[in-house]
Amino acid sequence: MSVTRNSFVAGGEASTPDPRVNRQGSAVVIDQYLQWSIEGRMFVASAGTETTPLTALAYDQDQPEFVLSVPTGTSVVVENITVDTEGSTGTAKEVIIWRVTNNVGNGTSAAATEGPTNLRSDSPKGSLAVPRQLYTANITQTDYKEIWRKSTTIASIAPFTYEYAPRSPLIIVGPGSVGVQFAATTTQPTFFLKITWAEFATDDLK
Repeated sequence: MSVTRNSFVAGGEASTPDPRVNRQGSAVVIDQYLQWSIEGRMFVASAGTETTPLTALAYDQDQPEFVLSVPTGTSVVVENITVDTEGSTGTAKEVIIWRVTNNVGNGTSAAATEGPTNLRSDSPKGSLAVPRQLYTANITQTDYKEIWRKSTTIASIAPFTYEYAPRSPLIIVGPGSVGVQFAATTTQPTFFLKITWAEFATDDLK
C-alpha cells in the first residue's frame, strides 16, 4: 500500500502538520525508536569487542560488570541490553539488570570498550551518559531496584544470549544509573555486552 504523496512539509515544535495516511485510509506512523534515531538521539556502547570478550567477576551486587551512569539534567530510555556468552563452564549463570537513583561514577572500573556511539553516522548529538565496565571495588547504590533477571543452571552452554528488550522500557532520570551483573557459581563466564538507549535533556522528556 503506497503513501498518497511523495514529499512532506517539515513541521516545527509548535506546528500541527496534517497526519499522513495511505490509500487504504490507515494512518502512517513512524516507529518511536526510528524517529529518535533520525533525530540523532540513539546511542550504543559495548563491553568487549571483535574477538576479545570480557571475563565476568564473581557475583557482588556492589561490583557490577557494566554500568551506564546518567548525570543530573539528562535522562535515558533503555531500548536493549544484550549479553552474549563466549565461553562458560560455571553453573547457575545469572544476568541481573538493576537501576539506582544516584550516578555511581567511575569508581575502580574501566571505560567501556566502545561508545557511546551515535546510531546516526553524522553524530548530530553527543551523549552525556557514561558507560563503564568491570567494577572491582564497592560502589554506592541509592534505592537499588532489580529490574530484570535471567538465568540458566546448565554448565558449558556457549554461546548463549541473554536479551533485555522490554515492552515498557526502563527510563533513568538523572542522576541515576542502570547496571548489569553477570556471574556463575564456579568458573566465571566470558562475555560481550551491548546496550542501546535514547538520550534527552530531562526537561525535553515529558
